[in-house]
Amino acid sequence: MKSNSSARTTQEKPRLLWVGNYRTTGGISVITRRFFSDPAVHQLFSVKIQDQSFPDQFETKLFKVLKIPRGIILIIWNMIVFRPAIVHIHTAYLNGFLRDGIMALLAKWLGAKTAITFHPGYKNLPQIYAEGERWLKWLTRKVVPRVDAVVANGKSYKDFLVSEFGHENVHVIQNPVSDEEIPNIPDNYLDRERIVFFAGLLDWRKGVYELLQAAEKVPDASFIIYGRTIQRLDQEKFYEAYHACKAKDRVHLDIGWGEGKVFEYMNKARLLALPSWGESLPLILEEAVLCGLPVIATPVGVITDYIQDGIHGCIIQPGDIDALAKAIHKILDDEKWALEISKRNKVYGRQFLRSQVHQRLFEMYDDLLADGIVHKTKL
Repeated sequence: MKSNSSARTTQEKPRLLWVGNYRTTGGISVITRRFFSDPAVHQLFSVKIQDQSFPDQFETKLFKVLKIPRGIILIIWNMIVFRPAIVHIHTAYLNGFLRDGIMALLAKWLGAKTAITFHPGYKNLPQIYAEGERWLKWLTRKVVPRVDAVVANGKSYKDFLVSEFGHENVHVIQNPVSDEEIPNIPDNYLDRERIVFFAGLLDWRKGVYELLQAAEKVPDASFIIYGRTIQRLDQEKFYEAYHACKAKDRVHLDIGWGEGKVFEYMNKARLLALPSWGESLPLILEEAVLCGLPVIATPVGVITDYIQDGIHGCIIQPGDIDALAKAIHKILDDEKWALEISKRNKVYGRQFLRSQVHQRLFEMYDDLLADGIVHKTKL
Protein backbone atom coordinates (compact mmCIF):
# COMPACT_ATOMS: atom_id res chain seq x y z
CA MET A 1 0.00 0.00 0.00
CA LYS A 2 1.20 3.51 -0.80
CA SER A 3 0.57 6.69 1.10
CA ASN A 4 1.14 10.33 0.34
CA SER A 5 1.84 10.69 4.06
CA SER A 6 4.37 7.86 4.25
CA ALA A 7 7.20 10.35 4.73
CA ARG A 8 5.95 11.42 8.16
CA THR A 9 8.58 11.08 10.85
CA THR A 10 7.74 10.09 14.41
CA GLN A 11 7.77 13.77 15.40
CA GLU A 12 5.48 14.72 12.50
CA LYS A 13 2.86 12.05 13.07
CA PRO A 14 -0.34 13.42 14.58
CA ARG A 15 -1.07 11.99 18.00
CA LEU A 16 -4.30 10.04 18.20
CA LEU A 17 -5.89 8.91 21.45
CA TRP A 18 -8.34 6.05 20.91
CA VAL A 19 -10.78 5.72 23.81
CA GLY A 20 -12.63 2.41 23.89
CA ASN A 21 -12.76 -1.11 25.26
CA TYR A 22 -9.86 -3.47 24.59
CA ARG A 23 -9.82 -6.40 27.05
CA THR A 24 -13.37 -7.69 26.83
CA THR A 25 -14.84 -9.88 24.07
CA GLY A 26 -17.49 -7.38 22.92
CA GLY A 27 -17.72 -5.59 19.60
CA ILE A 28 -15.90 -2.38 20.58
CA SER A 29 -12.94 -4.44 21.85
CA VAL A 30 -12.74 -6.32 18.54
CA ILE A 31 -12.89 -3.03 16.61
CA THR A 32 -10.13 -1.63 18.82
CA ARG A 33 -7.87 -4.66 18.38
CA ARG A 34 -8.35 -4.57 14.62
CA PHE A 35 -7.50 -0.88 14.56
CA PHE A 36 -4.28 -1.30 16.51
CA SER A 37 -3.21 -4.35 14.52
CA ASP A 38 -3.33 -2.35 11.27
CA PRO A 39 0.22 -1.35 10.22
CA ALA A 40 -1.17 1.63 8.31
CA VAL A 41 -2.42 3.14 11.57
CA HIS A 42 1.08 3.17 13.06
CA GLN A 43 2.57 4.39 9.80
CA LEU A 44 0.38 7.48 9.80
CA PHE A 45 -0.31 8.28 13.43
CA SER A 46 1.27 8.13 16.84
CA VAL A 47 -1.45 6.23 18.66
CA LYS A 48 -2.35 5.38 22.21
CA ILE A 49 -5.32 3.53 23.63
CA GLN A 50 -7.23 4.54 26.71
CA ASP A 51 -8.77 1.20 27.62
CA GLN A 52 -12.17 1.68 29.20
CA SER A 53 -12.75 -2.00 29.98
CA PHE A 54 -11.97 -4.45 32.70
CA PRO A 55 -11.60 -8.18 31.92
CA ASP A 56 -14.98 -9.93 31.53
CA GLN A 57 -14.92 -11.40 35.05
CA PHE A 58 -14.75 -7.89 36.51
CA GLU A 59 -17.59 -6.44 34.44
CA THR A 60 -19.79 -6.12 37.51
CA LYS A 61 -21.99 -3.24 38.66
CA LEU A 62 -19.34 -2.06 41.14
CA PHE A 63 -16.58 -1.96 38.55
CA LYS A 64 -18.88 -0.28 36.03
CA VAL A 65 -19.48 2.53 38.53
CA LEU A 66 -15.72 2.86 39.02
CA LYS A 67 -15.29 3.32 35.28
CA ILE A 68 -16.79 6.82 35.47
CA PRO A 69 -14.18 8.54 37.69
CA ARG A 70 -11.43 6.31 36.25
CA GLY A 71 -12.21 7.42 32.69
CA ILE A 72 -12.37 11.10 33.60
CA ILE A 73 -9.04 10.93 35.44
CA LEU A 74 -7.40 9.08 32.54
CA ILE A 75 -8.60 11.52 29.88
CA ILE A 76 -7.19 14.46 31.84
CA TRP A 77 -3.92 12.57 32.37
CA ASN A 78 -3.61 11.65 28.70
CA MET A 79 -4.43 15.16 27.54
CA ILE A 80 -1.61 16.50 29.73
CA VAL A 81 1.00 13.78 29.16
CA PHE A 82 0.23 12.35 25.69
CA ARG A 83 -1.18 15.62 24.29
CA PRO A 84 -3.19 14.12 21.42
CA ALA A 85 -4.25 16.14 18.40
CA ILE A 86 -7.32 13.89 18.03
CA VAL A 87 -9.36 12.07 20.64
CA HIS A 88 -11.69 9.43 19.23
CA ILE A 89 -14.19 8.10 21.78
CA HIS A 90 -16.21 4.92 21.20
CA THR A 91 -19.38 4.75 23.26
CA ALA A 92 -22.06 2.11 23.71
CA TYR A 93 -24.39 5.01 24.53
CA LEU A 94 -25.95 3.58 27.68
CA ASN A 95 -25.17 4.55 31.27
CA GLY A 96 -21.49 4.73 30.27
CA PHE A 97 -22.28 7.85 28.28
CA LEU A 98 -22.14 9.78 31.55
CA ARG A 99 -18.40 9.09 31.45
CA ASP A 100 -17.97 9.19 27.66
CA GLY A 101 -19.83 12.45 27.20
CA ILE A 102 -17.89 14.21 29.96
CA MET A 103 -14.64 12.90 28.49
CA ALA A 104 -15.55 14.27 25.06
CA LEU A 105 -16.24 17.72 26.50
CA LEU A 106 -13.00 17.66 28.51
CA ALA A 107 -10.93 16.60 25.50
CA LYS A 108 -12.48 19.38 23.43
CA TRP A 109 -11.95 21.95 26.18
CA LEU A 110 -8.30 20.88 26.55
CA GLY A 111 -7.61 21.50 22.87
CA ALA A 112 -8.03 18.23 20.96
CA LYS A 113 -10.08 17.64 17.87
CA THR A 114 -12.77 15.29 19.15
CA ALA A 115 -14.68 12.52 17.40
CA ILE A 116 -17.24 10.16 18.86
CA THR A 117 -18.59 6.89 17.47
CA PHE A 118 -21.93 5.57 18.67
CA HIS A 119 -22.15 1.78 19.12
CA PRO A 120 -25.59 1.33 20.72
CA GLY A 121 -26.26 -2.26 21.62
CA TYR A 122 -29.64 -3.75 22.40
CA LYS A 123 -31.73 -0.72 21.40
CA ASN A 124 -31.20 1.53 18.43
CA LEU A 125 -29.75 5.00 18.80
CA PRO A 126 -32.96 7.05 18.40
CA GLN A 127 -34.78 4.69 20.77
CA ILE A 128 -32.15 4.99 23.50
CA TYR A 129 -32.27 8.77 23.22
CA ALA A 130 -36.08 8.92 23.20
CA GLU A 131 -36.46 6.55 26.15
CA GLY A 132 -33.41 7.77 28.06
CA GLU A 133 -33.48 9.51 31.40
CA ARG A 134 -33.38 13.26 31.60
CA TRP A 135 -29.65 13.38 32.28
CA LEU A 136 -28.89 11.33 29.16
CA LYS A 137 -30.87 13.65 26.90
CA TRP A 138 -29.34 16.73 28.50
CA LEU A 139 -25.79 15.42 28.17
CA THR A 140 -26.34 14.24 24.60
CA ARG A 141 -27.59 17.68 23.61
CA LYS A 142 -24.49 19.20 25.20
CA VAL A 143 -21.99 16.78 23.68
CA VAL A 144 -23.06 15.97 20.11
CA PRO A 145 -23.19 19.55 18.74
CA ARG A 146 -19.79 20.33 20.31
CA VAL A 147 -17.64 17.46 19.07
CA ASP A 148 -15.83 17.98 15.79
CA ALA A 149 -17.01 14.76 14.12
CA VAL A 150 -19.56 12.06 14.75
CA VAL A 151 -19.40 8.53 13.35
CA ALA A 152 -22.55 6.52 12.71
CA ASN A 153 -22.69 2.84 11.74
CA GLY A 154 -25.36 3.44 9.11
CA LYS A 155 -27.29 6.05 7.18
CA SER A 156 -30.36 5.85 9.41
CA TYR A 157 -28.25 6.78 12.44
CA LYS A 158 -26.64 9.60 10.47
CA ASP A 159 -30.05 10.95 9.50
CA PHE A 160 -31.08 10.92 13.16
CA LEU A 161 -27.94 12.72 14.35
CA VAL A 162 -28.23 15.38 11.67
CA SER A 163 -31.95 16.00 12.12
CA GLU A 164 -32.00 15.84 15.93
CA PHE A 165 -28.79 17.74 16.72
CA GLY A 166 -27.99 19.61 13.52
CA HIS A 167 -24.44 18.26 13.35
CA GLU A 168 -22.89 18.96 9.95
CA ASN A 169 -19.96 16.52 10.16
CA VAL A 170 -21.46 13.05 10.55
CA HIS A 171 -19.70 10.16 8.81
CA VAL A 172 -21.09 6.72 7.99
CA ILE A 173 -18.25 4.32 8.77
CA GLN A 174 -18.89 0.62 9.31
CA ASN A 175 -17.11 -1.73 11.68
CA PRO A 176 -13.98 -3.37 10.20
CA VAL A 177 -13.56 -7.01 9.11
CA SER A 178 -10.06 -8.46 8.80
CA ASP A 179 -8.73 -8.55 5.23
CA GLU A 180 -6.67 -11.59 6.19
CA GLU A 181 -9.75 -13.81 6.09
CA ILE A 182 -10.42 -13.29 2.36
CA PRO A 183 -8.14 -16.12 1.08
CA ASN A 184 -9.83 -18.62 3.42
CA ILE A 185 -13.35 -18.22 2.02
CA PRO A 186 -14.47 -21.38 0.15
CA ASP A 187 -14.88 -20.89 -3.60
CA ASN A 188 -17.95 -23.07 -4.01
CA TYR A 189 -20.85 -22.18 -1.73
CA LEU A 190 -22.62 -25.47 -2.40
CA ASP A 191 -19.65 -27.41 -1.03
CA ARG A 192 -20.66 -26.16 2.41
CA GLU A 193 -22.61 -28.42 4.75
CA ARG A 194 -26.27 -27.86 5.68
CA ILE A 195 -25.21 -26.03 8.82
CA VAL A 196 -26.91 -23.03 10.43
CA PHE A 197 -24.39 -20.89 12.32
CA PHE A 198 -25.00 -18.60 15.28
CA ALA A 199 -22.37 -16.64 17.24
CA GLY A 200 -22.71 -14.18 20.08
CA LEU A 201 -23.76 -13.79 23.67
CA LEU A 202 -25.99 -16.66 24.73
CA ASP A 203 -28.82 -14.59 26.14
CA TRP A 204 -32.36 -13.69 25.13
CA ARG A 205 -31.36 -10.43 23.42
CA LYS A 206 -29.53 -12.30 20.65
CA GLY A 207 -32.52 -14.53 19.87
CA VAL A 208 -30.68 -17.75 20.68
CA TYR A 209 -33.71 -19.20 22.49
CA GLU A 210 -35.85 -18.72 19.38
CA LEU A 211 -33.11 -20.39 17.32
CA LEU A 212 -33.20 -23.47 19.58
CA GLN A 213 -36.96 -23.71 19.07
CA ALA A 214 -36.63 -23.19 15.32
CA ALA A 215 -34.08 -26.03 15.17
CA GLU A 216 -36.86 -28.41 16.17
CA LYS A 217 -38.76 -27.36 13.03
CA VAL A 218 -35.81 -27.96 10.66
CA PRO A 219 -34.97 -31.66 11.10
CA ASP A 220 -32.67 -31.94 8.08
CA ALA A 221 -30.12 -29.35 9.23
CA SER A 222 -27.34 -29.11 11.79
CA PHE A 223 -26.69 -26.10 13.96
CA ILE A 224 -23.56 -24.58 15.47
CA ILE A 225 -24.02 -22.25 18.42
CA TYR A 226 -20.79 -20.53 19.38
CA GLY A 227 -20.58 -18.01 22.19
CA ARG A 228 -20.51 -17.43 25.89
CA THR A 229 -22.37 -15.89 28.78
CA ILE A 230 -21.06 -13.29 31.20
CA GLN A 231 -23.46 -13.53 34.12
CA ARG A 232 -24.14 -16.84 35.91
CA LEU A 233 -27.91 -16.30 35.70
CA ASP A 234 -27.69 -16.03 31.90
CA GLN A 235 -25.64 -19.22 31.84
CA GLU A 236 -28.21 -21.12 33.87
CA LYS A 237 -31.09 -19.92 31.71
CA PHE A 238 -29.33 -20.84 28.50
CA TYR A 239 -28.39 -24.34 29.62
CA GLU A 240 -31.96 -24.91 30.79
CA ALA A 241 -33.24 -23.97 27.31
CA TYR A 242 -30.53 -26.00 25.56
CA HIS A 243 -31.23 -29.19 27.50
CA ALA A 244 -34.97 -28.76 26.88
CA CYS A 245 -34.42 -28.47 23.11
CA LYS A 246 -35.67 -31.57 21.31
CA ALA A 247 -33.12 -31.00 18.56
CA LYS A 248 -30.03 -30.71 20.75
CA ASP A 249 -28.53 -33.84 19.19
CA ARG A 250 -28.18 -31.74 16.00
CA VAL A 251 -26.92 -28.64 17.82
CA HIS A 252 -23.16 -28.41 18.29
CA LEU A 253 -22.59 -26.14 21.28
CA ASP A 254 -19.19 -24.49 21.66
CA ILE A 255 -18.78 -22.31 24.73
CA GLY A 256 -16.02 -19.78 24.21
CA TRP A 257 -14.92 -16.99 21.95
CA GLY A 258 -12.20 -16.45 19.40
CA GLU A 259 -12.17 -14.66 16.05
CA GLY A 260 -10.35 -17.56 14.37
CA LYS A 261 -13.06 -20.02 15.31
CA VAL A 262 -15.79 -17.69 14.11
CA PHE A 263 -14.40 -17.77 10.58
CA GLU A 264 -13.68 -21.49 10.78
CA TYR A 265 -17.32 -22.18 11.56
CA MET A 266 -18.65 -19.67 9.02
CA ASN A 267 -16.63 -21.28 6.25
CA LYS A 268 -18.41 -24.57 6.96
CA ALA A 269 -21.97 -23.24 7.23
CA ARG A 270 -24.66 -22.43 4.66
CA LEU A 271 -26.08 -19.46 6.53
CA LEU A 272 -25.84 -17.19 9.55
CA ALA A 273 -28.89 -16.89 11.81
CA LEU A 274 -28.98 -13.73 13.94
CA PRO A 275 -32.59 -13.39 15.15
CA SER A 276 -31.74 -10.60 17.60
CA TRP A 277 -34.10 -8.46 19.60
CA GLY A 278 -31.60 -5.63 19.48
CA GLU A 279 -28.34 -4.78 17.67
CA SER A 280 -26.51 -1.87 16.14
CA LEU A 281 -24.31 -3.16 13.30
CA PRO A 282 -23.06 -6.56 14.52
CA LEU A 283 -19.60 -7.56 13.37
CA ILE A 284 -20.70 -11.17 12.92
CA LEU A 285 -23.25 -10.01 10.32
CA GLU A 286 -20.62 -8.11 8.33
CA GLU A 287 -18.23 -11.06 8.55
CA ALA A 288 -20.87 -13.51 7.37
CA VAL A 289 -21.79 -11.36 4.37
CA LEU A 290 -18.13 -11.04 3.39
CA CYS A 291 -17.73 -14.82 3.69
CA GLY A 292 -20.55 -15.27 1.20
CA LEU A 293 -23.18 -16.48 3.64
CA PRO A 294 -26.85 -15.64 3.22
CA VAL A 295 -28.00 -14.13 6.51
CA ILE A 296 -31.18 -14.22 8.54
CA ALA A 297 -31.51 -11.07 10.59
CA THR A 298 -34.06 -8.79 12.20
CA PRO A 299 -34.84 -5.13 11.34
CA VAL A 300 -33.09 -3.66 14.39
CA GLY A 301 -30.30 -1.10 14.68
CA VAL A 302 -28.95 -0.24 11.24
CA ILE A 303 -29.18 -3.80 9.88
CA THR A 304 -31.73 -2.86 7.22
CA ASP A 305 -29.40 -0.08 6.06
CA TYR A 306 -27.30 -2.92 4.66
CA ILE A 307 -29.35 -6.13 4.51
CA GLN A 308 -32.28 -6.35 2.09
CA ASP A 309 -34.80 -9.14 2.33
CA GLY A 310 -34.41 -11.52 -0.59
CA ILE A 311 -31.18 -9.83 -1.74
CA HIS A 312 -28.71 -10.61 1.01
CA GLY A 313 -30.79 -13.16 2.91
CA CYS A 314 -34.00 -12.92 4.92
CA ILE A 315 -35.36 -10.29 7.30
CA ILE A 316 -37.74 -11.59 9.96
CA GLN A 317 -39.34 -10.04 13.02
CA PRO A 318 -37.80 -10.72 16.46
CA GLY A 319 -39.45 -13.62 18.26
CA ASP A 320 -41.11 -15.10 15.16
CA ILE A 321 -40.00 -18.73 15.44
CA ASP A 322 -42.08 -19.93 12.49
CA ALA A 323 -40.64 -17.24 10.22
CA LEU A 324 -37.14 -18.13 11.39
CA ALA A 325 -37.65 -21.82 10.59
CA LYS A 326 -39.20 -20.94 7.21
CA ALA A 327 -36.24 -18.69 6.34
CA ILE A 328 -33.78 -21.45 7.25
CA HIS A 329 -35.68 -23.89 5.02
CA LYS A 330 -35.74 -21.35 2.18
CA ILE A 331 -31.97 -20.80 2.20
CA LEU A 332 -31.08 -24.47 2.63
CA ASP A 333 -33.53 -25.83 0.08
CA ASP A 334 -33.45 -23.20 -2.68
CA GLU A 335 -29.82 -23.77 -3.60
CA LYS A 336 -29.86 -21.75 -6.81
CA TRP A 337 -31.20 -18.68 -5.00
CA ALA A 338 -28.80 -19.14 -2.07
CA LEU A 339 -25.86 -19.46 -4.47
CA GLU A 340 -26.79 -16.15 -6.10
CA ILE A 341 -26.93 -14.49 -2.69
CA SER A 342 -23.57 -15.99 -1.74
CA LYS A 343 -21.88 -14.59 -4.84
CA ARG A 344 -23.52 -11.20 -4.33
CA ASN A 345 -22.59 -11.02 -0.64
CA LYS A 346 -18.91 -11.77 -1.27
CA VAL A 347 -18.65 -8.67 -3.46
CA TYR A 348 -21.04 -6.51 -1.43
CA GLY A 349 -19.24 -7.35 1.82
CA ARG A 350 -15.96 -5.82 0.70
CA GLN A 351 -17.17 -2.45 1.98
CA PHE A 352 -16.66 -3.87 5.48
CA LEU A 353 -12.99 -4.77 4.98
CA ARG A 354 -10.58 -3.14 7.38
CA SER A 355 -8.59 -1.64 4.48
CA GLN A 356 -11.76 0.12 3.27
CA VAL A 357 -13.12 1.14 6.66
CA HIS A 358 -9.83 2.47 8.01
CA GLN A 359 -9.24 4.48 4.84
CA ARG A 360 -12.49 6.32 5.55
CA LEU A 361 -11.36 6.87 9.15
CA PHE A 362 -8.00 8.26 7.99
CA GLU A 363 -9.78 10.67 5.67
CA MET A 364 -11.98 11.84 8.53
CA TYR A 365 -8.94 12.36 10.77
CA ASP A 366 -7.13 14.30 8.06
CA ASP A 367 -10.16 16.50 7.55
CA LEU A 368 -10.13 17.29 11.26
CA LEU A 369 -6.49 18.28 11.01
CA ALA A 370 -6.78 20.16 7.70
CA ASP A 371 -4.58 23.05 8.74
CA GLY A 372 -1.57 22.43 6.50
CA ILE A 373 0.15 20.00 8.85
CA VAL A 374 -1.39 16.76 7.65
CA HIS A 375 -1.81 15.83 3.99
CA LYS A 376 -4.55 13.63 2.66
CA THR A 377 -3.90 9.97 3.31
CA LYS A 378 -4.23 7.55 0.42
CA LEU A 379 -3.25 3.95 1.03
